[in-house]
Amino acid sequence: MLLYCSGRMQDQYEVSFPIPVEVTDAETLRELAALSDYCMGEFRHGYTQKGRFALAHLAAEDFICSDVLYADIDNDGCSPSTQYTIKDFERDFARWEYYITTSKSHQKSKHDDPPLDRFHVLFPLGQKINQPDRMKSYLRILYRHLFGRQTIDASCIDVARKFYGNPTNESYHHVGESIFNVIDALWSRESKEALRTDRPRTTGQEEPLIQILCPLKGLVIPSLDKAYKLGWFDEYRQWLNLAVALKQAGFDREVWLRYCHTAEDAELAIKKWDTINPDGSINGMQYLYSIHEKLAFSEVVKGKR
Repeated sequence: MLLYCSGRMQDQYEVSFPIPVEVTDAETLRELAALSDYCMGEFRHGYTQKGRFALAHLAAEDFICSDVLYADIDNDGCSPSTQYTIKDFERDFARWEYYITTSKSHQKSKHDDPPLDRFHVLFPLGQKINQPDRMKSYLRILYRHLFGRQTIDASCIDVARKFYGNPTNESYHHVGESIFNVIDALWSRESKEALRTDRPRTTGQEEPLIQILCPLKGLVIPSLDKAYKLGWFDEYRQWLNLAVALKQAGFDREVWLRYCHTAEDAELAIKKWDTINPDGSINGMQYLYSIHEKLAFSEVVKGKR
């Protein structure tokens, strides 16, 4: 994969990234990130502050190509028990090829947050994407389908993006399949769906009440049922996070009771439900819908095998 360097370190005002570097191993990435800020695409013109072009339409016009998708895992608003760690990522993405490099804020206090894992992820695509709209769609799909939205920097779905270097970074390369085929399949499916003109129209009269109140909820329940059967809520922390998300999203206790393994779990859930007070650390519907989207992603993966 090709990254483009500025030759400067942690400089928010630097606008030029003229130095292409081919990264094929973790050591090359570590050396690059230790010496320079970098961006993941080639552009005709430079950047403004914080790695964004002055105007979004100019960013699209000046985009030439990129062969890498990327994500910034910053864990903003998380605690040590709710953060998405490097080990969590390695578990969830064991099938795919990726690079990880720790950011300048890794395991340091940031704003009011405690020291947490903070890292950048790079997914080599194995081919160049030269359409800015398609590139941005790929990044949005990566964001929606693969990550819990509270852990990833949402601004990092822009085609114009740079990462600060980190002199003390730790970098890793995991060998696996290219994620391109799955991302492209999801993009193709969404593109076709957007063009459909024969979508059935419904009055809502025959829909369950939960679907009338919120269309997303009608999607979430079947997905939670599948996730439960797959063991996604077997760990106590996962099960409790589910309860917080359900309550924050407006579900009642009976929904949580669906995902109790034993009578003892159900008894604990009945006692605990009234003590759960969502504090905003989990966006309920986003958290639940991310489960739905990850299952959809898994189905696409199975179809590619």
